[in-house]
Amino acid sequence: MKKVSKAILILIAALLVLAVVTLLGANLYIQSPGAQIHIQEALSKALRMPLKITNTSLTPSGGLWIHGVTIPTEGGNFLEADSLHAQCRFLPLLHSRLEITELTVESPKIHWVQNAEGKWKLPTLEKAAPKEKPTTTEKPRRSFEVSLDHFLVKDGSVELVDRGNKIVGAFTEVFLDYTLLTPERVEGVASIGRAAWAAAPVLEDVHTPFLYVPGPAGIFALPELTGTLAGGKLRGHFQAWPEAEKAPFETGLGFQDVNLDQLAMRGGWQNGQAAGQLGGEIELAGESGRAERAEGPGKIWLRNGQLRQLELLQTIGQVLGIRELSDFHLQDAHADFHVSGEKVHVDDLILAAADLQLGAKGTIRFDQRVSLDAQLAVEDAIVKRLPSLVSEGFGTADNGRRTIDFNVGGTTTKLKTNLMDKLIVHKIDAQFGGLLNSLFGRKNDDKKKSDEEKERRKKEKEAQKKAAPPAPENPAPASPPAALPGLTSPTSPTGPTSPTGPTPLPATPPAAPPEPAPPAPAPPAPAPAAPPADSAPPKP
Repeated sequence: MKKVSKAILILIAALLVLAVVTLLGANLYIQSPGAQIHIQEALSKALRMPLKITNTSLTPSGGLWIHGVTIPTEGGNFLEADSLHAQCRFLPLLHSRLEITELTVESPKIHWVQNAEGKWKLPTLEKAAPKEKPTTTEKPRRSFEVSLDHFLVKDGSVELVDRGNKIVGAFTEVFLDYTLLTPERVEGVASIGRAAWAAAPVLEDVHTPFLYVPGPAGIFALPELTGTLAGGKLRGHFQAWPEAEKAPFETGLGFQDVNLDQLAMRGGWQNGQAAGQLGGEIELAGESGRAERAEGPGKIWLRNGQLRQLELLQTIGQVLGIRELSDFHLQDAHADFHVSGEKVHVDDLILAAADLQLGAKGTIRFDQRVSLDAQLAVEDAIVKRLPSLVSEGFGTADNGRRTIDFNVGGTTTKLKTNLMDKLIVHKIDAQFGGLLNSLFGRKNDDKKKSDEEKERRKKEKEAQKKAAPPAPENPAPASPPAALPGLTSPTSPTGPTSPTGPTPLPATPPAAPPEPAPPAPAPPAPAPAAPPADSAPPKP
């Protein structure tokens, strides 16, 4: 019995020694520079990326640890990881084959930079130069092979950087499970704890299957994306063609039951300034290199909404004396918009309470500048309790409500309105408009009438010139004035006047010249007629 026990112990010890020797031998082989080069090349081929490692080691449990992992690219490293852990089989090592059942990357950091063409391209292996045929007959060396069944990425982080070295996307707590990993196609499931893209709201607990097909006609797709946004549900899709010309993309998102208070606080608002459940839809399409030029329609709505102590609404409420705007309980709140030209074009914005409504249209630029044309409509009962300075500035709409138009400008963080200026101008015009017109408007009216009169006279003269007959080339001389009947002209051809003849009358004065000369004086009265020459003078 003792001999049997002793033999068993010797056998066990021998097996243990053999296992240790085998492990040491395999470990020495794995750690050899030649084996590490083979493993590095094989893993690079399996991942289709230029993987670099510093050293390798084996554990008794069958685990292969690969340390100092990097994937270099132009200008830095695409991926950095402290280690890779592989579950593998030992026996195939004797045949220069490494069979990995599962390869896990722990806490990798991915830094993905756009290239000069604005495209997102993964690092690729350089094509090996064709080998020259050996001049001597040598026995071909058996290549080291690596097979990979399953690939996992745990607790990774990803940064997407544009050509201007600006981070446009950041993803943390990234877990990737590759279910298919071939040179022609990559498929799997992704889970992301937190995802932020440019100025878009932060998404959490994102889950989606993914697909990547390399090549100019390839695609990267997230067909069924789910997650949470400020406590609400999110569903959407995303697909891009990263190696195509201009790297186009398109995406669609829908959300519901989003906590407006949480969302507003992330945007810099104070706690309690906004409340309600937010929902909406948006579709965008554009180019990856110019994501700010994306275009598409969208709409949002708010249920059980309440806006408290917002600076803009408080300003409007203080100017108009409408206290309801300081605590705005909304019965209807919705907006239709579209995105284009680095702007959000607000087609229709309505914030409606029981007895007042605020509407607006305009643009909000991506640089936060705001330009909106707004209108406040209130019930007549509210206007009646307002000061006259305010109430007189309201007009009357078709539905019987009283309205006032104004503009909203400034930035999204500091909104401004011209409402006060508009009310002051209206009051000045109402009280002093007649006086100002009498002082400055009469002179303008007189000048206008004078200009019109000059123009009328000018037209009349032109019309007279056109209607008058043309003047003769040699006009006849003016005829002498005619003598009075029964009298002889001083220039009569009968000769000199007899001393006893009648005294000649003075010549008729010339006609008066035309205006503007003064009228000609009246002609003198004719002298009394002289007695006939043959009659005797009367006796004294």
